Amino acid sequence: MQAEAQALILAGGAALTFDAGMLLLTARGDRLPPLGLPPRLVALRAYVTDPLWVLGVALQPFGYGLYLWSLQLGPLAVVQPVMSAGIIIFVGFAVLLLGERIHAAEWLAIAAVLVGLILLGSSLGPESEPVGAAAGGWAVAAYSAAAAVAAAAASAWARGRAPGVAMGIWSGVLLGLGSLWAKGLATGAARLDEGERLAGLAGDPYLYLTLGGNVIGFVVLLNALRNARAGVVFTLSSTLSNVVPILGGMVAMGERLPESALPAALRITCLVLTLGGAAWLARFDPGVRPPATPAIDTSPSM
Repeated sequence: MQAEAQALILAGGAALTFDAGMLLLTARGDRLPPLGLPPRLVALRAYVTDPLWVLGVALQPFGYGLYLWSLQLGPLAVVQPVMSAGIIIFVGFAVLLLGERIHAAEWLAIAAVLVGLILLGSSLGPESEPVGAAAGGWAVAAYSAAAAVAAAAASAWARGRAPGVAMGIWSGVLLGLGSLWAKGLATGAARLDEGERLAGLAGDPYLYLTLGGNVIGFVVLLNALRNARAGVVFTLSSTLSNVVPILGGMVAMGERLPESALPAALRITCLVLTLGGAAWLARFDPGVRPPATPAIDTSPSM
């Protein structure tokens, strides 16, 4: 099996694992006290003693391990959009299991993301793309700063009308930068000998950037999902968390579009549809999750 195909399979497994965990976290989060940012000690105690919530958290590093493995085999421009297929799965779970309602216009925005993913698959040719070189520190730093400025501007626009959207934007950008930094970490690790890998990773700044971006982005996402329609907030956050590292891989890490004209055009169209769907979705107020009898037990823990 080609390395790129293996990367696609691993990325799909990572997406399913992440989504199962996020579904548990969302279902339990509404019945637990507000986590806050930074998290409060009393709230943390309630969360870590809730078995379903702990299981949801435990699934995240397992999925992340699959994700890092996929990054060593394929470029970000392939791995990230495949993982965003989990958006559709999660939204379906939110409707069926959490009792959420997604309006027709919101379904259209989500569908734009799905079409982008289908076009991505069409853009994959038999030629193997380079996984990408280790990024120069200045290029990654400049791109990260630009992404943060864009997130601040977009969240400021959304904060007054829909705080959940503002938090979804920030969580998506932070998680996306965490993925970009993870790519630098994985690429650097692949170049180290087995005996040097542990020491090399411990001294790699990408390790700490990756941990920080993902932890903070994850906490922001949990707060955004609380009592809001997860189908809207999670789709927005997940789309941005995919677009940010895709663009970063090309801008700061030397990854290239396919050389053939048609696959390259399809790849660009994929990015446009994915980002456009997220921008369209940001127009909607995620509101409050409607009262319903969900299929997942969300009664308070004993």
